[in-house]
Amino acid sequence: MNLRGSRLSQEAGEIVKKLTSILGEKYVTASLPDLIAYSCDISPEPRVLPDVVVRPKTTEEVAEILKEANKTKKPVVPRGAGTCPAGFIKYQKNAIVVDMTRMDEIIDINEKEMTVTVECGVTWGKLYYELRKKGWRVGSYGPGSALSATVGGALSHHSLAYGCAKYGSVSENVTSLEVVLPTGAIINTGSGAYPHAKKAQRYGIGPDLTGLFLGEGGAFGIKTKATMMIHPFPEAVRFLCYEAENLKQLLDATYEVSKTRIPSDILGFNPWLNNALGEAGFKSLLGKDYTLHVVIEAPNDKVADAQAEYVDNAAKKTGVKEVGAEWLKFFYYPRFAEWWPRTSPKGKRWYAWCNKIPIYDYLRTHELIEELFNKYKDECEKYQLEPYDVMYFVVDWNTVDALLLVYAWDDVPGAREVVRKMWREGFERFVAEGGIHYWLGSAVGELVARNWASEYRETLRAIKKVLDPNGILIPGMLLLT
Repeated sequence: MNLRGSRLSQEAGEIVKKLTSILGEKYVTASLPDLIAYSCDISPEPRVLPDVVVRPKTTEEVAEILKEANKTKKPVVPRGAGTCPAGFIKYQKNAIVVDMTRMDEIIDINEKEMTVTVECGVTWGKLYYELRKKGWRVGSYGPGSALSATVGGALSHHSLAYGCAKYGSVSENVTSLEVVLPTGAIINTGSGAYPHAKKAQRYGIGPDLTGLFLGEGGAFGIKTKATMMIHPFPEAVRFLCYEAENLKQLLDATYEVSKTRIPSDILGFNPWLNNALGEAGFKSLLGKDYTLHVVIEAPNDKVADAQAEYVDNAAKKTGVKEVGAEWLKFFYYPRFAEWWPRTSPKGKRWYAWCNKIPIYDYLRTHELIEELFNKYKDECEKYQLEPYDVMYFVVDWNTVDALLLVYAWDDVPGAREVVRKMWREGFERFVAEGGIHYWLGSAVGELVARNWASEYRETLRAIKKVLDPNGILIPGMLLLT
């Protein structure tokens, strides 16, 4: 147990001793330098130090941690890689942070049943490369930060990026979960609820409790294992890129391509991103206003060529023109998730919004973005902030997830405060217009909760009360406690 620089209360000190008896000294820390390392994530939210950080290795250890926390009603906050841009650190005050990254085993790649079972601290990057060795993949590959993001963290947000046009969010991969409830009880969902059944089916045994623990920000339980469907890794891939004359034409092409239900990935780029990539060496994008990028994955070249021709015809009937696809080839293969910069071309840190809306509603979202950026134009100039309407992903064929960025120097006094103000106002505007935000966290989750219908809110609060009678697991998440 590391207590270097610790300023624990007597009560917290007793809890640390008990946690050490569960995990051993090596995996419990209340050292100030360690707590500082855990006091932030990639959001612009202020740092919050927890009381103690623990790193369990087994489901049983997670259960014992929660049982111990219940004795004194000590808050508990599970943590993956800390790559959520919406801010979870607010909930860490006086809390036990449970770092899940030691639980990173790929337990079983079952090729006969076409499932993979993993511990939820494993990264999507590790999972991708281990599956690929055997010729398999999950449908939706994880978020943009997949090389470092954990499976459990992504499942808590319905994360999306790679493969999401065809396969939806990462939650759509899941057939069964192992979850430690806030009381310390351990349950399995899906067909895993049958002790004698395999974990190959999510539905058919009664209510879908798997869904209760997906996209809830971790408020209902700590996910320790997940079983997901796998698919054969594509033997043939085709890349299609098009230039549109304006945003309406880009959305028309996006709609027609989505209707084919063929591509695994569909992305729309706005002018700034096209020019940034063009200046980085992808010359076919230089000077372009709007571009559409399409990935088609198939079992062989014959199928890939036929599908590409069909999608190409669908796109071109909207009048878009084909352009070179070198960027798409670089981004998707063979470098999975390696090209996803967290800084601007100048080295500034980025802060983001992700807002899901029906395809043609992006026209209104684009207007909202321009209104927001114009409102903060003077402050952006004063504090050297660079806001951009960047791109969107197609999700589940019928919606797009709009990605907006603000680049900022962290060492410019006052810059982060302006970013936070602008960031939160953006969330409020998008939700007020019916947008469904990607992440939760403190910034988005509380806003979402305030916009629920009252009956929906009270139903979730009743569920939370049953599962977490002492209110210890991420208190305040989604305003459920």
